[in-house]
Amino acid sequence: MVLLKCALLALYITEVITAMPVSDVDVEEDKDDRRHKRFICATCIDPCVGASCGGGLAVVDRPVPIPSPVPMPLPVPQLQPYPVPVPMPVPDPQPPSVVPVPVPVAVQSGCTTGICVSMCTGGGMC
Repeated sequence: MVLLKCALLALYITEVITAMPVSDVDVEEDKDDRRHKRFICATCIDPCVGASCGGGLAVVDRPVPIPSPVPMPLPVPQLQPYPVPVPMPVPDPQPPSVVPVPVPVAVQSGCTTGICVSMCTGGGMC
């Protein structure tokens, strides 16, 4: 039985291939370019050889899809960050701090230890 199906299928395939050239089966466009006709065959599936064309040709008349333009995203220029100068507060000038500096004072009689030495009288308290 399977052998008979394969033989019939092979017969159908050879008849369909020789019956119509490929250029006739391909796309025929209408005059206004809005519709086109395509000849397709009714496909049958056979477990022996797979899909085959059987049952004659069918004409499909459908409108030609007009592709809509694809919007292209425009590149948005990116702003480059740049350093912003931050004003730094300037402190008010402070008056100079007073640091005591020892200043040597000239002693007239040479008294450095609290005892005065006089040329005339000798030792005494300053």
